[in-house]
Amino acid sequence: MDKFNVRVIGRSTIATNIVALTLGGVDGQSLPAAEAGAHIEVLTPSGAVRQYSVCNAPEVANCYRIAVLNVTDSRGGSRSMCEDVSTGDIIQISAPRNNFPLQPDSSKAYLIAGGIGITPILAMGYELLRKNAPFEVHYCARSASASAFLDEITRGALGAHTRLYFDDQGEAFNPSKTLADAAKSSHLYVCGPHGFIDFVHRSAIDLGWNKENIHRELFTAPASPSGENLSFEVQLASTGQVLEVQSNETIAQALQAHGIDVTLSCEQGVCGTCVTSVISGYIDHRDSYLTDADRQRGDSIMVCCSRAKAGRLVLDI
Repeated sequence: MDKFNVRVIGRSTIATNIVALTLGGVDGQSLPAAEAGAHIEVLTPSGAVRQYSVCNAPEVANCYRIAVLNVTDSRGGSRSMCEDVSTGDIIQISAPRNNFPLQPDSSKAYLIAGGIGITPILAMGYELLRKNAPFEVHYCARSASASAFLDEITRGALGAHTRLYFDDQGEAFNPSKTLADAAKSSHLYVCGPHGFIDFVHRSAIDLGWNKENIHRELFTAPASPSGENLSFEVQLASTGQVLEVQSNETIAQALQAHGIDVTLSCEQGVCGTCVTSVISGYIDHRDSYLTDADRQRGDSIMVCCSRAKAGRLVLDI
């Protein structure tokens, strides 16, 4: 990723296992603006690159606020952010990128968050408040103590638009009660764990929502497909060079092993950083980034995780 230095100018524990970090410019450096729904890529102390949503209110400029959940099965990124980053430290990040923008043609926005998924939803809520646009926030979490930014949401202007659901209080989000009578021009935004996103998405479709009006943001990829990994070939269109991708490696790893530069970030098929054009071949898509339409065209692949169904892929490299 193209990265630059920022300084950690604030750090606080805002919920069980969740740390909020505020990042500012170094030596007066100005930072690019971040739209509601945008994320930054962070080079964590562990060396892994991770994506975190920017959850600033619109009036807070020239800094990025992120929240990091220290997950128990962390591969190292979130743990190092929570345990090894302190106020005053300098870390490297990318400019904001938005794969989860608010749509301008929405008559009403339904913002649905599960757990740490509140981070992009929070920024969206602030932006809709600023525009005086109609919206609802539905925030689901295991408990109040596990809810990020709970005081800020309930005590501020967002409170009048927000409904809370806590598992330990026996409360559950019911899509039929919330989404059934929505206008056709409404848009739905959902972020959280995969099972939660799938539940909300499936429920909205069953209630008659248009797929094009349902938007989601993933933090990590779903479990890998259970199908067997087979070896296959990739050919580089620019040189004709043919490489074999072994069953235990990714396309990106095979390319890097032969000295071919590949820009990677999440390495899970979520962020879109490594999307590569495909000239020919049958793709076994295993990412969570490309749309159904993208996959049907068959001209793009996420080289960090997706594979060939058989034979050879010719890449536009």
